[in-house]
Amino acid sequence: LHEGSLLGVLSLLGAGPIRVEPEDEALLEAFAAQAAVAIKNALLYVSASAQAQELQALHDVRSALVSTLDLPRVLATIAASAMRLVKADGAAVFELDPREGLLWPRTSYGRSGDAAPPPLRLGQGAAGTAAVSREPVWSADIRSQPLPGYDEVLPGTDTPLAEAVRE
Repeated sequence: LHEGSLLGVLSLLGAGPIRVEPEDEALLEAFAAQAAVAIKNALLYVSASAQAQELQALHDVRSALVSTLDLPRVLATIAASAMRLVKADGAAVFELDPREGLLWPRTSYGRSGDAAPPPLRLGQGAAGTAAVSREPVWSADIRSQPLPGYDEVLPGTDTPLAEAVRE
């Protein structure tokens, strides 16, 4: 226990009976307390590392935004940074054409050898659904949790995640 929260269990095994004397219980509690400190420190380190990665990604995007007006370059930086943060295999940024009701891919990143994604209708797939709902859209497995417009699941697209881009 660490500050009252269960973090894990220290388990000891023996080939024969284990004798536990009263002083052994205190020692075992001390070892468990040390394990709690080690686990908590490791969790804090992981959290700090994740925050550092997020800050670096935001810094990279900000640097791209202020250093150039080259929209494809800025969007590619955004896609690459988001992809790295969530450990995705690919990313794309779509732009809405309100007259046609289509989302056109403006950049795609990370899926080498693949062609750019096709334009999507509003409500189609994760990106089209996110555009309509203005909410994040995610499926842990597109085959068991299908989204609208996924008539054919392309290799490497089993877990879609999309976030609406708003003003």
